[in-house]
Amino acid sequence: MRLDYTFSNLYGTVHRNGNVVFSPDGNSVFCPTSNRVNVFNLIGNKSSSLMLQARMNVKRVELTPDGRGLLCIENGGKAAFCSANAGVVLATFNFHQQVFCVKFSPDGRFFAVGHYQVVDIYKTPDFKKTIDPFQRVLRFRVHHDNVKSLCWSHDSKYLLSCSKDHTVKLLSIIMAFSGGRFLPHVFSGFTAHPISAFFGPDGVTVYVVTANGIVTTWRYHPFVEGSDPHDVKMETCRFMPDKGHWIRTSSQSPFPPKTRATCCSYNSQAHLLVIGRHDGVFSIFEMPSLNLCHTLSVSKFPISSIALNVSGDWLAVGIKAADQILVWEWQSETYVLKQQGHSLQINCAGYSQNGQLIASGSDDGKLKLWNTSSGFCFVTFTEHTGPISSLCFVPNGFAVVTASYDGSVRAFDLMRYRNYRILLPPAPNQLASVAVDSSGEIVAAGSLDTFEIYVWSLQTSKLLDVLTRHTGPVSGLAFSPTSPLLASCSWDKTAVLWTILEGRPHREGLLHKAECTTCVFSPNGEELAVATEDGQISFWDTADGDQLRSIEGKNDFGQTSKAVTHAFTTLCYTADGQCLLAGGKSRYVMLYHAEQCTLLKRFSYTDNHTLEGVYNFWEKQEEELDVTDSDDSDIDPENSSRSLPGATRGDLSSRQKKLVTRCFSVCSAPTGHSWAAATTEGIVVFSLNQDNVFDPTDLGLDVTPDSVTTLLGQKEYLKALIMSLRLNIREHILQVFESTPPSCIEMLAREFPVSFLIRIFEFIGTEAEQSPKVEFYLWWCTALLSAHTEYIHKNSAAFSSVLRILHKGVSKQYTNLSDLCSSNKYNMQYVSARCHSLPSPDQPLPEAPKPTRTTTEAESTTTTKAKRGGRGGARGRGRGGRGRGIRGRA
Repeated sequence: MRLDYTFSNLYGTVHRNGNVVFSPDGNSVFCPTSNRVNVFNLIGNKSSSLMLQARMNVKRVELTPDGRGLLCIENGGKAAFCSANAGVVLATFNFHQQVFCVKFSPDGRFFAVGHYQVVDIYKTPDFKKTIDPFQRVLRFRVHHDNVKSLCWSHDSKYLLSCSKDHTVKLLSIIMAFSGGRFLPHVFSGFTAHPISAFFGPDGVTVYVVTANGIVTTWRYHPFVEGSDPHDVKMETCRFMPDKGHWIRTSSQSPFPPKTRATCCSYNSQAHLLVIGRHDGVFSIFEMPSLNLCHTLSVSKFPISSIALNVSGDWLAVGIKAADQILVWEWQSETYVLKQQGHSLQINCAGYSQNGQLIASGSDDGKLKLWNTSSGFCFVTFTEHTGPISSLCFVPNGFAVVTASYDGSVRAFDLMRYRNYRILLPPAPNQLASVAVDSSGEIVAAGSLDTFEIYVWSLQTSKLLDVLTRHTGPVSGLAFSPTSPLLASCSWDKTAVLWTILEGRPHREGLLHKAECTTCVFSPNGEELAVATEDGQISFWDTADGDQLRSIEGKNDFGQTSKAVTHAFTTLCYTADGQCLLAGGKSRYVMLYHAEQCTLLKRFSYTDNHTLEGVYNFWEKQEEELDVTDSDDSDIDPENSSRSLPGATRGDLSSRQKKLVTRCFSVCSAPTGHSWAAATTEGIVVFSLNQDNVFDPTDLGLDVTPDSVTTLLGQKEYLKALIMSLRLNIREHILQVFESTPPSCIEMLAREFPVSFLIRIFEFIGTEAEQSPKVEFYLWWCTALLSAHTEYIHKNSAAFSSVLRILHKGVSKQYTNLSDLCSSNKYNMQYVSARCHSLPSPDQPLPEAPKPTRTTTEAESTTTTKAKRGGRGGARGRGRGGRGRGIRGRA
């Protein structure tokens, strides 16, 4: 079994801290959450997390103007400069104090950092390794309070800094570099502290937005006789006091009184200013007239961060209190992106049978479904009125069953996205665990209050039985995948095997030395693993009820700075049944070998030092800094703890307490390629990297890429395919596989060696998910399954994971093609209806109108005279003819 699982994505949390920024092309949004950074690809409709992991919560992120580099700054002042695409850290630096704002210059040469009363200018780190990547070139000590925001001019020569001392100061970078003396100009006279300031598109106009929502406009007027102030350009002035002065041209308040502005953003190309408020409303204004263009209320919580893309069409809104991020297209009034995580801790998570979905349940009573391919949450169920304690998928994958502390078990349909079953116990009590049998017809739930186990029929919602034996809260339930057995464990230090058909214990209680926390069956149903509070995992034989072996995991947790009781609270077997994943009151998830009871690997799912239980015992304790975000005082000043002695406002009984890192649930994907853990930080997903792996088998001197090419040229397709599988290089396997003629597939499948069946099925399942050659891959699947049915059936345990991978790939193609075919079907019906409405070929088409010719005045006069002459001649000829006729008859 491969052990090289690495972090791949983070679900359950969207935006908990920091700011949101658009990429320079406007197609992606970077958003920090906890100590990681999420990237939302708005064009590709995909969410991912960078490999970067900070030691504390990320407070500020900023992209370089070319979009290649990303600067992340933690709450403690440590910074990391990494690649925006790969998330690889290139350089690190420690500012040794809290950083409140950071901004790159438009030319990309420098970046400005504001911490406390100081503004520092640094050179942008290079992508090459250097001794000192962060070089400070300038320092300005011009403020008397914390610096709130920074803004560069378009030519990167000037910098605006806003501070909580109610001033905005204009700093000259070029004068500081040249050694000249330039006193920063001070913009003052505000009724509230400014939250941001911006340069206008002409470079000589400054817009200042204050916390009370007032927008003030300043303009530079030079001392030049006969000059028009509106014709002043940035290139023709240096903002010197002896050459001109700044004049306040307007000061407007577009909001009602007592409105607090929390954040703002300005797009100089589109002339748009957007302001976010404390009541969850943002407004878009056209500058410089400050005309209201659009207003929308998106939440009842304050808007913590807001950003406009380069074109000004899309607007990104981050709301930390609701763990929500939105991307709004204000012209068409549609959502480009709308994601919200769990507001409270996540208690449980589980994979669907095909591995395409992850379900998560939280203390907020919400059940969310996440797509593993895109990383987005696509449906949320809010029927529960209490915390969700446990969940599991129905074996057919069409429903999710959840248990909650509100005393109900609910089944949610994944086809119609509705709650179609509600299972209630005889008396109201809290339910802590739930399980569904292999047929998907029986549901069992364990109680915390009455210590009973309730068994229902999922089809009829009827209570079938109430199992009573435990004398403590039921902490875990599990159905055997191969037999009608139900295992339960409790805080009374016992685990019981029940025969569901008879409603009685199958064996006597399995006694343990400590309270039992969870239990799980092996994939073949022959063993039962039970975890206890003393850090031990016991393996029991389900047939005889004998203890087979045990794992002493107390020493595997590692030591921490404080006395924390370590124990396993969640267990899960891998897809092949060889290994066991265990997590609990620790920052680690252990991977044990089930037969040998040895620790294979220990995965650390977080390195966030703001959580309790992350520091190692022998690690030097660092000085605790003020890791609270001071921006929260602007959003809700009543809860701010920064005040004078003896004048504390807010709740006097409030306390600050660190969250304890814990793993509440761990689950393995049926494909075996990934596993997920519901932790304090969210749902952390670890997966195998399938792209950059060189894992050859049966190598020899003749097994080379050149030999594969030679055999392919000689049309030895089977030998070339086997040799490419021995090399295990994806490019060569794909080349040989797709070069095989369709007429030879059936013959090659019959002669294919069974030792390489798992590898070829794994390759087909992975490539079929994204390849356009759907029919070609289906031919191979059908031929291989038909030729080796008996062997696959005998070794079903070994083939279970790869067959799930194959099913996942084919199911995804089926979904995509079904949507496309349905759309084409309706389009063809529309075209056919339009064709029937046209006249038939036998029916003559109506004659086209004759073209009219515009005539001149002379032509019109000549034509009129000719018509008159013709009428006269006709009358004459007619009379003469009649006269001749009369005379002839006479």
